[in-house]
Amino acid sequence: MNTVDQVLDALNHQDIATIPLVLYEILLMSRNPKADANDLATVCKKDISGSARLLRAANSIYYGRRLDQPKVNTLKEAIVRLGFKRAQEIVLSATLSPLMMAQGSVMDYSSTALWKHSIAVGIGNRLLYARAFGVDMSLDPYLVGLLHDIGIAIEHQALFSKGFSEAVQKRYENETELLTEEKLIMGVTHEDIGVAVAQRWSFPDYLIEVIGHHHSLDPNRHQNHHLIHINRVSEWISYFLSLGYCDFARPYAELLSESRQVLGLTQEDVREVSLHLKAEMQGFVGMNWFSSTQQQVA
Repeated sequence: MNTVDQVLDALNHQDIATIPLVLYEILLMSRNPKADANDLATVCKKDISGSARLLRAANSIYYGRRLDQPKVNTLKEAIVRLGFKRAQEIVLSATLSPLMMAQGSVMDYSSTALWKHSIAVGIGNRLLYARAFGVDMSLDPYLVGLLHDIGIAIEHQALFSKGFSEAVQKRYENETELLTEEKLIMGVTHEDIGVAVAQRWSFPDYLIEVIGHHHSLDPNRHQNHHLIHINRVSEWISYFLSLGYCDFARPYAELLSESRQVLGLTQEDVREVSLHLKAEMQGFVGMNWFSSTQQQVA
């Protein structure tokens, strides 16, 4: 049994976390132009963690609540105050968090740091997409950022002592890409693992493509190369803002910056996105979403 098959077998036996059903319902909702706050509130009620985080965010000054405003007490009120799309993002982040969490850390890596990076890239994707294409798309850019490194999270849970921890350590010591060390040590990469798991979970094609090629972009092959470029710029920004765990060193970060030119983004665009991203991440920190990595946000 090869490494990918071992991971899929672990999924079958529920040895690692599985994708929450709420994700699928929100994905369907994001493509329904008639969906409203009532629909999202109904879905939220199925997830206690998502509901609690949504109410907390709506009542937080970090999300724009004025001191003279009363606290909201219902999910529908919270969704209306936050806005439909922002509320969807918060619920997705809360429901997917358990999938990304696991015990153990190596050098600069921990599951909390990876999750922080994933949320930062999701926010960055949303901000960059609006600037690059002039539209506020559905949840696609945010979800791409949230899940682009799902392969790393799965490796942590299924392969920590079978090469993953060694690959993480070698990446740190050699200042290389995790992808390179994974291939040398385990024979597979987190892109390979991520694609296999995403296909097993019936993720949309655009999401599978970004999960499997956010490091190995081929514009002539990939239909969703615009989302891959957006994700690469977000990773580049997150690296220089030290927002969580980045699976590469500075030389590769400079390669990622080439996607900025492809998208026609200016240095001013990047500066503005960086400021907004940092502010939004401070909001998450203020609500204790990253208790063990709060000090990393400058």
